[in-house]
Amino acid sequence: MCRLRGRGLDRRSGPGSGAAYTRAQPVPLDGLIDLFIERCAAYGAGITSCADASDQIATAILATCAKHSAVELVAAATFEPAWVPAQLTLTLDDPPLSVEQLDACDGVITGCAVAIAETGTIVLDAGAGRVVGR
Repeated sequence: MCRLRGRGLDRRSGPGSGAAYTRAQPVPLDGLIDLFIERCAAYGAGITSCADASDQIATAILATCAKHSAVELVAAATFEPAWVPAQLTLTLDDPPLSVEQLDACDGVITGCAVAIAETGTIVLDAGAGRVVGR
């Protein structure tokens, strides 16, 4: 440790260590969505933004499905049916579908517990509005 400290390579932190860390970086509420999109894009995720209106959501879902040749989708029982255009087939996961039934579909639309703008993290769980993998 003495050799490291002598070279300025001491990595200790905490009170009195001289380390100056940014502990918080406030982001205005209206900037959180842009920050989340930026972080997800950095991971290579495709992002589609739309207005919070059923017809706009349905158009975005249809466009995304078209990019992936997806026609048959699974969604949680609480999923809003107006969000799925007539060109797509929607199967609700109620009662819960088997692994074979899930595998037969082209894709799954699911909600998330929380999305973290700072890191571009999407937290999935088995809560309401989510399709649970079997």
